[in-house]
Amino acid sequence: MKDKIIHSKLIQWISGWKISKKLREHPFFSKFFNYEFISYLVVGVLTTVVNYVIFWICSYLLDMSTVPANTVAFIIAVTFAYVANKIFVFDSPSWKFRVIWKEFAAFILSRLLSWGIETLFLWVTIDLLHWPKFLMKVIASIFVIIVNFFTSRFSFRTAGRLGKKKENASASSPDPEHETEEGSST
Repeated sequence: MKDKIIHSKLIQWISGWKISKKLREHPFFSKFFNYEFISYLVVGVLTTVVNYVIFWICSYLLDMSTVPANTVAFIIAVTFAYVANKIFVFDSPSWKFRVIWKEFAAFILSRLLSWGIETLFLWVTIDLLHWPKFLMKVIASIFVIIVNFFTSRFSFRTAGRLGKKKENASASSPDPEHETEEGSST
């Protein structure tokens, strides 16, 4: 899957841009210009689109206030982000319930931090100061994307290591209870 994405027309097209060539050659940015970071940015943009569309629907069509609209948008966008990051970004192939539960729990905890910061920022700037709603959402999103990249890496790596340790322990364990439990949790 990763090879198909790397060799896709979209990635090839982006790689051909002058700015992407400059970034790959720059000593600082070259560290970040890899598959994981680029695919995270693509998933991040898609997640942001999901978040904005749901926020817009809740705010303008359903006439919800800022905090509930942002909460609904957050829940839907984070669910999308988890699945997309698991599949396309962080190469976490296990779909066993225990692994998914650990990854999703760590992912949600990391996102709750950014949701809290974003919601507080939106509440202050939109509801209290009456600044432009969509502009404030864009400004908040820039910070959230940066924070989420680092916390997502931690979430998938930590949960992935825990899942692998558990799988290795149960594979070497003579306890038949472990074997049936692992086999039944697909």
